[in-house]
Amino acid sequence: MTESNHSTATVTLNSVKYAPEPNGDSLTELAVVSLTLKNTSSKPFAFNDDAILVQYGTLANFVSGPTNGDGWGADMTADYTPFGDPLRNGELAPGESKTGLAIYEMSRNASYILQFDDPASNGGKPLAFWSLKSAK
Repeated sequence: MTESNHSTATVTLNSVKYAPEPNGDSLTELAVVSLTLKNTSSKPFAFNDDAILVQYGTLANFVSGPTNGDGWGADMTADYTPFGDPLRNGELAPGESKTGLAIYEMSRNASYILQFDDPASNGGKPLAFWSLKSAK
């Protein structure tokens, strides 16, 4: 991925774990997503949590015609304490990497796409995407 100052970075999906919804809602669950960002350029790379979105759908539908702007970001009000450190806004120095979590509330009966948007495009250009299935 490329940032507005022409710096580049890679994003790696490390894992997806599922946890019960803390309020006891049996129709939803939490998807706890671990990502690693690594600056692969000689310039600083800025990122923000708004670049990591989830939206309804399947990977086949997304590839044939992704709908930008229909996703939602991680739940920043969720309690990350039991899981680890959240991936928030920041800047990576050249060669630096950062691993962190994003937590999403998901229906147990739906398919989702996790996408990482180009931070320089204001949410308009997905650079990486993965299919997320319910843990049911």
